[in-house]
Amino acid sequence: YFFDKSQDLSEKHTFIGNRIQTKELYKNGYPIITEIYHDLGHISEKSQRKFDKSGNLLDLKKLDTYKNITHHEKMKYDKLGNKVEHIINGNPTKYSYKYDKNKNTVEIIEYDESGLLEKMDLYWYDKDNTLVKWGRYNESGINIYKVLYEYNDDNQLIIQENFTAQNQLEFKKTVIYTPDGFEKEIIEYDGSGNVQFKIAYDHIDGEVAKKTEYFSDGTRTEYTYDIRNRNITKLSFYNADGEIKHQEIFEYNYDEKNNWVRKTRVYNNTEEIIVRSVEYY
Repeated sequence: YFFDKSQDLSEKHTFIGNRIQTKELYKNGYPIITEIYHDLGHISEKSQRKFDKSGNLLDLKKLDTYKNITHHEKMKYDKLGNKVEHIINGNPTKYSYKYDKNKNTVEIIEYDESGLLEKMDLYWYDKDNTLVKWGRYNESGINIYKVLYEYNDDNQLIIQENFTAQNQLEFKKTVIYTPDGFEKEIIEYDGSGNVQFKIAYDHIDGEVAKKTEYFSDGTRTEYTYDIRNRNITKLSFYNADGEIKHQEIFEYNYDEKNNWVRKTRVYNNTEEIIVRSVEYY
């Protein structure tokens, strides 16, 4: 990572061993150039981006090794920052928006290159201006998908339900919180009510000390963290019988600003050390 005199990120380089893999250039916090390098050292793909003052992407070009443009997108936005036109390789798509008295978006219509309505998204809100329903409709005005949201008294999402065009439940998510308002458990179900995925969090002093991911096949993955630095200290994989199949242990050495400069990873009787240099302006 490279930073300018204002301590804003200016460049980021990614390496595989000693070989550079990607190089990204930043301006005002936005990635304006991304270069992907071939194994032989030359640039295999380059992306160039332009942003407006609000951070909206205005222009995206992708170039090949010979600097030929292989992909080009242009975007236009209204005064509220909503995209009103998106041109991909010369083919335009336009959008129109409607708002309620509280300036919530209630309608987004997408038009094809001939100016015909292609699809429409509608939004409903409660008295607290919280989104409670989203629906997508086709060119004939028929609903093809919808999502319902339910919240607790603290305006935190507790239930999300997704329905198909036939009004059949396709997906459901529930969220349980601690008395302090931190996420404690997230469960995802399929349309038949079967648990497909679950995440459980253990907190200490408001920080995540442990995260456990449960999968539909009975396996699970546990992440243990150092709450002082928020770095992972142990990663464990369990099979459906609860037996550990793989485990990794992490240790860190920190500089005077509490950024790690050496990370030790132990797994499969192998010890791996990663060293990084952090420079400050």
